[in-house]
Amino acid sequence: STEYFLSRAHFGRLPGMHLVALRHVGDYGALNAAFGRPHSAWSQVRALAEAAGLCTDPVFVGIFLDDPTMTPEAQRRADVCVVVRGEATITGAVRYLRFKGGPYACAQYVGDSFHLLHAYQGLADEIRRSRRYTFREATALLIPRTADVDGKPGIHAYEVYFPVMPK
Repeated sequence: STEYFLSRAHFGRLPGMHLVALRHVGDYGALNAAFGRPHSAWSQVRALAEAAGLCTDPVFVGIFLDDPTMTPEAQRRADVCVVVRGEATITGAVRYLRFKGGPYACAQYVGDSFHLLHAYQGLADEIRRSRRYTFREATALLIPRTADVDGKPGIHAYEVYFPVMPK
């Protein structure tokens, strides 16, 4: 597409991670469009983790709990997460999550957040065509990498992930 770039699928393992999560309910597109903005959920989760005295890494993870093609926009749930350097006890608006890692298919996407669904659809198509991998039961992930690529507002670089297992 001329509106975005989507790489071919890569298959590998994501490592386990310690995460601090902030729940978001609502539009996934608007949530992801806000990445890199000062008052976004992405910035807020990092600020809350650091205010609790936790050391954060410069890696965010979006855990999308609902299929946007099946779930009404107002009911879509996502955990906006920042990676922290160890287990944490935390209270308030955020909570600690232990991501176990495992085999995932990944594609790199550069474009606006409103075409991210196309990235997941393209990645899913490659998994279906794979002779070695199929889907496994776990949640899709998003790792936003760069906001405003080449100085273009709203054009972000993301990695999209689906959990997989050998056939």
